[in-house]
Amino acid sequence: MNARDLISLMPGGVRAELRRISESYSMFYDKLSEIHLRCGARSSIVLNGKNVPIETRVSRGDMDAMIKDFSHGSLYAYRDSMLDGYIMLPDGIRVGICGRARYEGGRLLGVGEVLGVSVRIPHILPGVEEVAYREFCSCGGGMLIYSPPGVGKTTLLRALSRRLSSGRGARRVVIIDERDEFSFGGFFADSMVDILIGYPKGEGVEVALRTLSPEIIVTDEIGDTGEATALLRTVNAGVPVIASAHAASFGEAMRKRSVKLLSDAGVFVSAVGIFRGDGNIYSYICDRITQSERRC
Repeated sequence: MNARDLISLMPGGVRAELRRISESYSMFYDKLSEIHLRCGARSSIVLNGKNVPIETRVSRGDMDAMIKDFSHGSLYAYRDSMLDGYIMLPDGIRVGICGRARYEGGRLLGVGEVLGVSVRIPHILPGVEEVAYREFCSCGGGMLIYSPPGVGKTTLLRALSRRLSSGRGARRVVIIDERDEFSFGGFFADSMVDILIGYPKGEGVEVALRTLSPEIIVTDEIGDTGEATALLRTVNAGVPVIASAHAASFGEAMRKRSVKLLSDAGVFVSAVGIFRGDGNIYSYICDRITQSERRC
């Protein structure tokens, strides 16, 4: 699914307005990175890195119909991910859900009365994949990828996994895909990739090391220290890990308890930060994690 396909699922008024904008904006689909639709409030898009309001108002009926289309008419099939606040569409497109939570006995049962959606459209990060690939191949150990939210960590992890597991010198890569964000279409058709979908990181690491004989383990955002502790098992197994974390700088990343736990243990020996400037212009920073940083 590309940006054009996605727009075709939008309410009629929104669809028409976005198509009008696309006709007057050079490389519109390449520069469109987010769509935010809100009931009873101003909707907007992120175009070339900037917030652009759209005039069309979205009704409750429009929103309900769109959510039905996103879930292929079966909200129950997406119940678990909606409890975590999102619906995954094909090709790695994540739809964040804003609505009224339904609780019973202190337990979250579901999300009703959806009031807004936030759609992220992944884009290739020009040049960054090659930099991350070379850094990983030269660093001799695991690597952390960090950035502020929404810049493209998952997109980079996906591309890097394919690069490392295909072509000359391909290695066996196991991806622990807790939120089903990596496996779609034929993206890994020519790659030596095994994907554990829906496994919590701890269980995924255990299964990967016990049964799949990985040469590299890839996982998305490191959360609490419990998730970090699970990744420590890869040290004794001698399997490098590539993982990501939210952080605006290398220093901020190293101050996170979960990341520090892993870097102190030698799981991460290098880090690549990615950043988006004006428009969709990306920059990157590579750092080696030194012994002094491990002691901080």
